[in-house]
Amino acid sequence: MREVCALAKRYRTAICAGLVESATDGMFLTHFIATPDGYAGSQRKLIPQNPTKAGPFKSGQTLTPIDLDGTKVAILACADFLLPEPSIAAALESIDLILSPTDSFAASMSSKLKTLQAARAMDCNAHVIAAFRIDAQTRSEQIAVLASDPEGRTLLHRTTSHPGTHVFRLDVSLQRTPPRWGGLPARVQLLEKMLGPYSC
Repeated sequence: MREVCALAKRYRTAICAGLVESATDGMFLTHFIATPDGYAGSQRKLIPQNPTKAGPFKSGQTLTPIDLDGTKVAILACADFLLPEPSIAAALESIDLILSPTDSFAASMSSKLKTLQAARAMDCNAHVIAAFRIDAQTRSEQIAVLASDPEGRTLLHRTTSHPGTHVFRLDVSLQRTPPRWGGLPARVQLLEKMLGPYSC
């Protein structure tokens, strides 16, 4: 973590990185944000592995928004991004920005990932930035970077070869538009009303 904080300070930027965290209550897959001022916060993965199978990692249990210069950031990595429940938790926290470092996908899934990202952005009424590792048919590895605005519009979609350092600059206003249908909290209340007569 110290090395990442040093890089953030050297390049005067914020960096999101992942690590295996060993704590007294178990092992966690954890992502954190480092800024030029140091450590900003971290998120333990909520769904660290296939929940139907035993594994070495424990769930982070709660979503922890990270304050980044007044912007509320959620880190939803891999399954936390792919499944809807963690995104609902993020939306209920009024997140401004979702960061999603995500593991391997087939190159053929690119259009599906764009659709999924647009859905996450609209449900959370937040900007989403995701980085995906793509296993190509060749021996070279590729990285795909996607960014969407709260309306679900794609702001950036680039694929580049790895290894190497690549910088994509994207200037956006994080001011959000009024959410459709009253936002997710209003939709949760509506759902509770609809399902109330059927609850056990």
